[in-house]
Amino acid sequence: MFDKMPEKDEFTWNTMIAAYANGGRFVEARQVFEETQSAYVGGLLRMCALKGLLSRGEQIHGYSIKTCFDMNVFVMTGLIDMYAKCKRIFEAECIFLIMSHGKNHVTWTAMINGYSQNGDALRAIRCFSSMHAEGIEANQYTFPGVLTSCAALSDIRFGVQIHSCIVNGGFDANVFVQSSLIDMYAKCGDLPKDAKNGKCLHCLVLKTDMRATSFMVEKDVISWTSLVTGCAHNGSYEEALKLFREMRMAEIKQDQIIIASVLSSCSELALLELGQQIHADFIKSGLDASLSVDNSLK
Repeated sequence: MFDKMPEKDEFTWNTMIAAYANGGRFVEARQVFEETQSAYVGGLLRMCALKGLLSRGEQIHGYSIKTCFDMNVFVMTGLIDMYAKCKRIFEAECIFLIMSHGKNHVTWTAMINGYSQNGDALRAIRCFSSMHAEGIEANQYTFPGVLTSCAALSDIRFGVQIHSCIVNGGFDANVFVQSSLIDMYAKCGDLPKDAKNGKCLHCLVLKTDMRATSFMVEKDVISWTSLVTGCAHNGSYEEALKLFREMRMAEIKQDQIIIASVLSSCSELALLELGQQIHADFIKSGLDASLSVDNSLK
């Protein structure tokens, strides 16, 4: 019953430890205690990673070494993620390499995303390849980092292989994976001139004639932005404006990134009046000022 509980609070953990101790099962009691401590340390590391608290994270790292939790896979994964998000990829890599065994898909994903977030796209792809060779299955949290790296290197061939893995694994309906796929194909120059009606390479992988917008099961601002900016990036300015109109009709809230792409498209097509209207709407929306939007107005 304890193992099947989705969430365990302090009272639950303490009750379990006391039950083992009262029953004379001291080894199990210690194991549960160590689990609670590793979960606590891991939670602190996640906070440091999200807040960019490097100094505090290093203190927790020191504490985990003193208490012998530095070999716990949950804690080590938290350390990798914390150092990577704090732009200390060398330290993250060292911890990853120290783990000679016991790496799970969460550990590999933390390292892949760490490389990707720190601009080392080639190592991110190599790390994913090693993960695959080890027989560790990727998930919806792994693929966006790899696809971002493919986009950075314009590596369409590897990107198509990743897309095949996504489809085979059943992750193609995930909105974050969808957005990363669109972004990857766009930056690799594989969006067709008519992004809605033409067959592009990722459609061939799926062996279907789906439209770019219908490919997205859940259409959020990230997915729409990836598609609109992709069209603008590849010179399909009219298509970018058509998609932006559809996005507004779907009542999807716009952001600064998509506004910058749309204004650039207006500039390329010499649509001054439309650009002014979009700029006015941007000001009325109350969105914060953006350098990318300012540059698109020049």
